Amino acid sequence: KKKEKKPAHLIAEEDGKVVSIVTRSGTAKVKAGDRVKKGDVLISGTVDIYGDNQELVETKYVHAEGTVILSVKENYQDTLEKQYQKKVYTGRTKKIYEWQLGDKKFFCYNPLKNLETFEKYDIIREGGQLCPLLSLRFPAGSYVKTFREIRYQGAVYSEKEARRILKERLEYYLLQKKEEGYRLKRKGTTLETGGMAYQYQGNLVFLKEQEKYKKISSKNRNDREKRTDGDNGNSN
Repeated sequence: KKKEKKPAHLIAEEDGKVVSIVTRSGTAKVKAGDRVKKGDVLISGTVDIYGDNQELVETKYVHAEGTVILSVKENYQDTLEKQYQKKVYTGRTKKIYEWQLGDKKFFCYNPLKNLETFEKYDIIREGGQLCPLLSLRFPAGSYVKTFREIRYQGAVYSEKEARRILKERLEYYLLQKKEEGYRLKRKGTTLETGGMAYQYQGNLVFLKEQEKYKKISSKNRNDREKRTDGDNGNSN
């Protein structure tokens, strides 16, 4: 079912610079190269129709349609403390074997190895269905849980390690921005190594198609129509 779109303006989602604008419905209020602020009207849903003598004949209200691309600049900064707690495996492990037959589970392990004596540990679970083709009628599986004891000790990130970690964080951040509709145009970042932490900072420039709307209320329409009627009225 086609949804009827109510009259609305296409507005800027954030501060930026207009890279391009194509209007399909409504009245363009900006042009390429203009700087806009968050909330500014880019394409108005108000369309004025003028006669041959340039007098306002009629005003229509539509749902503004078009493609407006903004260039958006963002200051990026991330911090990584130089000192951290490094995870170290002690070599102590415990294995628990698990078999699954239907809705029944059976376990086997060495009772002499008590997990309560482990300070902290990682858990790795391996295995799967023994016969996947019969798993729906008769599920049977075999698994092994390995508990590996770990301890933490103080360590310091090298510049190489810090650069790799901070770069991975930036790449993940850019991936999130891409999912939100931002397209990276330019990036320039530097690593500051002074002090107790590494600082990764710089400027990111994105291209973003604007998709936010502001409805044209009935009150705004009535107020505008009153002003228009007054402007076109007869004067003695």
